[in-house]
Formats: sequence, C-alpha cells, structure tokens
Amino acid sequence: MTMIVTSQFTQLCYRVSATYTPGDWCHDVSVKLVNLYVINCGATLILGVLTIVPAAINTHDPFKEQELFIDDFPALLTLVTKYPNLNGYHPDKNNISLYMLYYYGMFLAAVIYPSATILALFIVLRRMRHLKLTVSIYCTVPGIRSTSVSTVEEIGDYV
Repeated sequence: MTMIVTSQFTQLCYRVSATYTPGDWCHDVSVKLVNLYVINCGATLILGVLTIVPAAINTHDPFKEQELFIDDFPALLTLVTKYPNLNGYHPDKNNISLYMLYYYGMFLAAVIYPSATILALFIVLRRMRHLKLTVSIYCTVPGIRSTSVSTVEEIGDYV
C-alpha cells in the first residue's frame, strides 16, 4: 500500500507541477524525472521504515510463547512435541511496537490519507481555476474578451 500511495502522490505532484511555467520551483523540480524518482523512493523508504520497524522489534522467546499456548490450550502439547518450532502470536506477549504499528496504520487510514486527498483536491482545483483565468481561448485569440463571446461558433468568427 505504501508504494501505491507514494506513486499516486508522485503522479499528482507531476501533473500539478507540469501546469506551472518554467522558472517556478514546482516546474523546475519536476522537469527531471530523476527528481520525482528520488522523492518517490524517499517517501516509500520513510513509510516502509515506519511500518517494518515496529514489527521487526517485536521479538520474543518462542519457547516461552509455546508454554503460554500450552497453558491456554493443553491439546497443543502434542503438536509442540511433534513440531518444536511451532510458534504464533499470543496476546499476552505483545509489546508496544505492535500497538504502535496498529495505531500508526489506523492514524494513516483515518486521518492522514483522507486529509491529504482533500488537500490535494483543493490544490488541483485552485490550479485549474488559475489556468482557466490565465490560459484559455480568450487569452490566445486577440480581441476577444470573456464577456463578448459565449459559444465556440462565435470564436470562429474572430479567428
């Protein structure tokens, strides 16, 4: 999911920055595709580290967890003797890292992604409104004012 989010964000940044004129910092950053790849890789790396680190530091002694499983479910004793590496998730043995991962995911899904989507929508709409006012058919055909022409057929008379 991290790759999907960062690639969609990179595409959005490129599409919005392509509407700017050369000389604006947004346009200058997106001119080279390498810059967008670096930004995408950096965002993926940051989100990936935030996801993987809590799961990686959640390590426990597997034999102590087996004892907890056997105490809860005595029928597992035969399986543990047959398969000594049998292990699993026991709720009594989790630490803060799993809670961090859980709350981090919930925070991203409930707050960050919807907020970023709404913010991106407003940025795109603002930029499109600006383009409509500055780069339109009225700007390209001399002598036409926005109030004097109402249809495409009338524009043909001026061209």
